[in-house]
Amino acid sequence: MMLLGWPRRAGGRALRPVFATVLAAVVAAVLAGFVAPTAASAHAVVDDTVPRAGAILEVAPNEIVLDFDDDIEIGLSYTGLFTAAGEPIALDRAVETPDRTQLVVPITDPFALGAGTYVVAYRVTAVDGHVEHDTFAFQIGTQASDQIAAVRGLSGLTDPAAHGWEWTLGVLRGAGLAGLALLLGTFAVVLLTRRESDSAPTSAPDAGPTGTGLVGAVLVAVCAVLSIAVQGGLSSAGSPSALFDTGLWSEVIATQFGALTIARAALGAVAVVIVVSIRLAATRAWRAAALTLSLCLLGTFAWSGHAARGRLAALGVLLDLVHRGAALVWLGGLVVIVLARRSLLASDGRPARPVEVWTTKGLWAVGVLVITGVLQMWRTVERPGSLGDTAYGRTLVGKTALVVFVLVIAVMLRGVLRRHGPRSARSLFVSQTVLALMVTGVSVGLAGAAPNERPSSVPVTVSARADDLTASLTLTPARAGSNDVHLVVSEVGATEPTRAARAVLANPERGLTDLVIPLVPDGPDHYSAYAVQIAVPGTWQVRLEVDTSSGTVTLDLQVTVSDR
Repeated sequence: MMLLGWPRRAGGRALRPVFATVLAAVVAAVLAGFVAPTAASAHAVVDDTVPRAGAILEVAPNEIVLDFDDDIEIGLSYTGLFTAAGEPIALDRAVETPDRTQLVVPITDPFALGAGTYVVAYRVTAVDGHVEHDTFAFQIGTQASDQIAAVRGLSGLTDPAAHGWEWTLGVLRGAGLAGLALLLGTFAVVLLTRRESDSAPTSAPDAGPTGTGLVGAVLVAVCAVLSIAVQGGLSSAGSPSALFDTGLWSEVIATQFGALTIARAALGAVAVVIVVSIRLAATRAWRAAALTLSLCLLGTFAWSGHAARGRLAALGVLLDLVHRGAALVWLGGLVVIVLARRSLLASDGRPARPVEVWTTKGLWAVGVLVITGVLQMWRTVERPGSLGDTAYGRTLVGKTALVVFVLVIAVMLRGVLRRHGPRSARSLFVSQTVLALMVTGVSVGLAGAAPNERPSSVPVTVSARADDLTASLTLTPARAGSNDVHLVVSEVGATEPTRAARAVLANPERGLTDLVIPLVPDGPDHYSAYAVQIAVPGTWQVRLEVDTSSGTVTLDLQVTVSDR
């Protein structure tokens, strides 16, 4: 008697489930690649820089310091310093510091930096393998300059999306998850639907679950190995030849992400052995091995993603194990059952045991997904607004909508199966499987998106003129919250610099007036204030009073502060 009571196929027809499995896995991987985010999706976000974006300095800095909100891999990180025309400035190697959230890069010859605008371009790899890249500008001296134009002109220097590295890694991530779903689904179908009469260790395995399990194990191992090479290309933003750079492979393997990925590849190879010995499924040793292997594979994903970062990391890992495990077992079981074709019917015309299990337990699996997903969202999302104005939030909303559709179909499937039998329920079963594949693809997008991404720090400069005096006010990042303020003034025909400057903010629409900016001299005709708190977004009126040798000059400006 067959292990699952599924009818055997003769000749070449026995290979059809395997080919169909490969096709389903490829479709899921391509879908995952389409929903995977683009270059902005990073997980180590810049908290502060030295010099700060938009800064106006009197002397050149000795080093470039980037401070992130999470640990980074210094060996897979890059920092460049350029003039506004794109000419590189020599930098020394990054300095190893006890704080793994910092990247400190000394400038080889800071005295060679004259007055002008300079652009810092960086690309860093977080411990979870995701890449953060951006550019910002600062200037030395108080001459008029356009920092925004300089940044825009050099913004593509560190873009890792140039050769499709992110898209490729997203496809591999999706294919790996699809393979893990097939593997876990095979284990679950064999263990949860095995009949007592088929419990003898000598029972022969059916070609369907064995084939899907083997495809899943091979996909897990192969995608993990390829991910090492692609991660090297992504981190270096190199040309396609970076795929074969063994030096980059070594750098990736030395990271936490690389170690977990290599472990996943090894576990995939072990899974092949366990699937091949599926006829021993009735033994305790086989069941223990399959369960242990499944948990270890799920752990390699949990420890290398969002779950292991941020607040309550231990809870995050536990939630990820349960959430991902329920999703992949449920999805994999659906695929295995659908690919079995006639297995929806038992020999007596009633629903086969796999169908009974997945239609009754499927609702529980969806419930687990919803509960653990909400808890994980509470843990990772810092503000409710992220659900609408970040790629992570929008993707999460889309995934929630798909899960709701799946839940509706699961309820319908259960009713149709009871009233009309398995033949009438087959289309709903297939529809549920397709939607489950889509949920998996969207989950890949979530793995690549930053839960609390922040926009780049782009300075805003406004100018005003009164008599012979011109004043330029620079606000960075011109968002509600903490801002740096620089005021540069120049007076036609003046023989000596200005003596003092005062600035007052007002937002009449919000009833806010007389908010003083504590400007202090930072050099001749240059005044600065740091960490100025601007409470609300909107259009702010700025009144400037500048003391010159001939008296006090008053200027009025307007500056727009965004909400993020």
